[in-house]
Amino acid sequence: MRFSPSTEWFVDTMAATLSIADVRFPESMVTLLYAFISSNPPVHAHAAEVMFRTAVAKPSAGDPKNGRVKATRVGLCVLGEYGQGAVGPGKAIAFTQVLDRVSEILEL
Repeated sequence: MRFSPSTEWFVDTMAATLSIADVRFPESMVTLLYAFISSNPPVHAHAAEVMFRTAVAKPSAGDPKNGRVKATRVGLCVLGEYGQGAVGPGKAIAFTQVLDRVSEILEL
């Protein structure tokens, strides 16, 4: 974060990196990402939206079947904690999108 132009840019960049390198993304970086987001309240709604969008993005053809495990986990955890600013009527994410993705993950 030290050299990032803004906290939003940092979250966007980490989400892009996570979506590309999910399987190879170190668990320690996932923990640092959670810590960064939780310690920066002004970025909560933005992080919830960006991480959820990363979680619901369709994997590319080269991804293994379960290759988006970390992106999905981070997206849903951040959305669960800080999604009140990003989910609901008139907001960036509709309730149905969240329910559809969770149902898909749980194979309901």
